[in-house]
Amino acid sequence: MSDHVKFYDYYIVEGPEVQALIESFEPISQQRSELISEAMTLVEAVGWVDSQSFGDKGDKIQSFVWKADHNFPCEITIKRRSYMDRVSVIVARGKGNTSDGRAFNKKLDEIIKNVNDKLRPFPCWSSYIINHFGIMHSAHGGPAANRPFATAILTTYGGTIPGRRDALAFAIPNRNDGYNKPVIIPQNFKKLTYGQFYDITHPHLV
Repeated sequence: MSDHVKFYDYYIVEGPEVQALIESFEPISQQRSELISEAMTLVEAVGWVDSQSFGDKGDKIQSFVWKADHNFPCEITIKRRSYMDRVSVIVARGKGNTSDGRAFNKKLDEIIKNVNDKLRPFPCWSSYIINHFGIMHSAHGGPAANRPFATAILTTYGGTIPGRRDALAFAIPNRNDGYNKPVIIPQNFKKLTYGQFYDITHPHLV
């Protein structure tokens, strides 16, 4: 069990209205995919990295991802290495001390800004369901894993329940450290214990 379990309250919300909400995201998801695919094509990328910040669930593109052997138009600085579908991939930027590198970075930044502007009306799945119920909340938790002198940042998370199309489960930080107003829990939310939350969100492990 994570040390941060105690800093969350757990809920389920279910019924026909929830099913309608889940189904209403499909055209939004399709529009997001099309916009992101168009942007990736412009730079020959094979993937992207979601935005990450306090309370941000990944609505925007932070950077693009390329195959490690991609032929870039300039010298690059590799920011991160990883694997995607067992293929070596990288996050990279043009070298800032070269004119070609600066031109490449300018192109990247313009494309990212443009697609993020277009994505504004089309939030990611997590933001869509969390904002619908007005339950976004972020707070400081206990020590971060492997960093005893750093504090973990907690934020609302949730999603569908395996095997159901009419229910959502959420974990909402129960701490109020002064940075955000306390969340008003909707009346149709049913509170769960952590054990109940875990069981319905990980049925294959029960």
